[in-house]
Amino acid sequence: MGLPFFNGTQIYAIQKSCLETLVCSPSPLVQFGNLTIAGGIAYGVHPAQSPVVAAEANNGTEFFLSSLNFNGTSDNRIGVWSLTNTATLNSVPNLFLQDLVLRVKPYSEPGYAQ
Repeated sequence: MGLPFFNGTQIYAIQKSCLETLVCSPSPLVQFGNLTIAGGIAYGVHPAQSPVVAAEANNGTEFFLSSLNFNGTSDNRIGVWSLTNTATLNSVPNLFLQDLVLRVKPYSEPGYAQ
């Protein structure tokens, strides 16, 4: 038996009403896996709070952010993800996931606390 290893982030999309009411039959669920960005395996992809205007663009949009500090030292890039056409989760899902790499001020992992 091999040691456990990291396979990367997975993103699941489901109707918000299904999560709120826990009543969905059948519930369209879309999974995105094997995600890569900037030459590395995507990890720590976190949803961002989006203004209502942005969330309604492109037939529904959800934004995500991720660190690109793959080796735990420092980096000056950040990943921005957009999942568009999310309104189709109410019928036949037809989603699009895109990523973009932006330059930012350098950041690094904090040192160990004493």
